[in-house]
Amino acid sequence: MIVELQLWHLISLLLAFFSCVAAFWKFTESRREKSEDQRWNDLHRHLDARFKVLSDAQQEERRKFADIERAMLELKAELPEKYLMKADYVQMQSSILTKLDALAVRFQNAMLRAEIEK
Repeated sequence: MIVELQLWHLISLLLAFFSCVAAFWKFTESRREKSEDQRWNDLHRHLDARFKVLSDAQQEERRKFADIERAMLELKAELPEKYLMKADYVQMQSSILTKLDALAVRFQNAMLRAEIEK
């Protein structure tokens, strides 16, 4: 069996073959682009959701920090009214003891004078 092809038959077969390859290439590229776009959109939605969660958590942390700061300021304000520092207590105690010693000396002097006058 002998197949004869003329030049224009060969050229048209090659054109048809390359047209089919180009069409198939274009079809697969368009599907790949759609798939890639879908993945990027999914990723974008996922990242938006994560950033919203992180933003909400950050706002909650700021609120908690503000509450702690407010509590610390309240404690700082009430500390001098309710509590006494150790140095202040020691100073007050030594002042009281000095006054008691001075009072004891006066009583002793008064008792000695009373004995001398008798």
